[in-house]
Amino acid sequence: MLNRKRLQKDVLVIFDSDGVLIDSEAITSRVELQALRSRGCRISMEDYLERALGLSEEDLIWNTIAAEWDVVLPANFGDRLRTRVSEALVAELRPIDGVHEVLSVLPYEKCLASGASPERLEFTLSVTSLSEIFAGKCFSGAMVNQGKPAPDVFLFAAEKMGFDPRDCLVVEDSVNGVKAAVIAGMTVLGFTGASHCLVGLEEKLMGLGCREIFSDMEDLPSLIEAIITA
Repeated sequence: MLNRKRLQKDVLVIFDSDGVLIDSEAITSRVELQALRSRGCRISMEDYLERALGLSEEDLIWNTIAAEWDVVLPANFGDRLRTRVSEALVAELRPIDGVHEVLSVLPYEKCLASGASPERLEFTLSVTSLSEIFAGKCFSGAMVNQGKPAPDVFLFAAEKMGFDPRDCLVVEDSVNGVKAAVIAGMTVLGFTGASHCLVGLEEKLMGLGCREIFSDMEDLPSLIEAIITA
């Protein structure tokens, strides 16, 4: 619960990146799943999204899934796959509808906390013209001991931005991300407006402790105001 004794300007809004600021998860997951299936891993898209979204250790995820299908991935699998993902993102990546407009009017301090590597964040934010907005305010799972669903990256972001976790509001789209933010003691809004979101995600995120669920980014300012003034 947000500390209502604080002024509105003292709230920190922490955004996840993939699936919240940028509509990347559908692209990334499609390319990754195709690569795994080509090696014999017959995992479904739903299962893959459930397990992989929001996590930092890509190679560990891929090798774990491969092992379940008795598949041994080649040593260069991860590097080659990341190259293919980057090529697809350059061609297809777009920001979430309305995100630029919303970021320009939010009267609160804001930052980004993601499971993606610093290099990946720099790349995707540049492609979607969001780099300037989050310059010096990007925090990666690579900067902490444990990535999501551990709370480390959210707590790290709050510390570096000078905020108590109780005064932080997180916008997340994944099960692992919501778990991390809840453990961190932050108020969480679940976003379900990205292309990868499947039927039933809203109920899953609410069940994990989200304060509200929304699918239109333009609703975010009014949702935050309602929470702060409740």
